[in-house]
Amino acid sequence: MAGAIGALSQGYESVATMSSKQEHTREWAIAQLVERDVAKWGEHEREASQRMRGRLSHGRALNSLAHYDIDNIDHDLAAEAKRVMTAQDWDELYNGG
Repeated sequence: MAGAIGALSQGYESVATMSSKQEHTREWAIAQLVERDVAKWGEHEREASQRMRGRLSHGRALNSLAHYDIDNIDHDLAAEAKRVMTAQDWDELYNGG
């Protein structure tokens, strides 16, 4: 588990650090999600994660990243996600997506 945490911390830039700097792109959020999935589940899951995460809209990708660790929600990133989420994003989220 310690190895996974080390890989997690090396695989992507801190979301908290990035949140205060700029607006984030969909591609950035998806890349961060994929790196976290790989750190958690292993390199063999990279392609599946890219396929799954690649279907997310900008708002849904940011929202997923903000809530990736439910015990440590990135509230700045969640607020940014809220600003860019579309009506369709909200509909999908409310319907279990």
